[in-house]
Amino acid sequence: MQDQENPISGRVIADTPLGFRVELEDGREGLIFFSEVTISLRVDDELEVVIKKIRENGNIDLGLPTQSYSQRQSNVQDKILEVLKDSNGFISVSDKSAPEEIMEKFGLSKKKFKEALGGLYKSKKIVIHKDSIERV
Repeated sequence: MQDQENPISGRVIADTPLGFRVELEDGREGLIFFSEVTISLRVDDELEVVIKKIRENGNIDLGLPTQSYSQRQSNVQDKILEVLKDSNGFISVSDKSAPEEIMEKFGLSKKKFKEALGGLYKSKKIVIHKDSIERV
């Protein structure tokens, strides 16, 4: 059985209301909850995952292999910059936006979003306006 120490290959097969459904190399399927996602994911992306838990009903909870805080932060910042790039460098979401709106646009918790915005702002990659953010 796989565990946190042994990543397994998988492919994103669906974006669900709770997270991303992933088909594992052995044919099983699992779910990476949005709260676990620190990288930008899309359907058909291939990635390494770890099995966090197999529930009594057989559902498999997945996660990403353990990374350092700075690696995770960098991935979240990259995700925000990618969304900004896809939106021509401007998006009507800020650190004051509702958690649901942040989750919908970025697939991130408000806490992770605000931490990443702070890093991007300090490194002068974005400007934070009252109700929007803009790539510099």
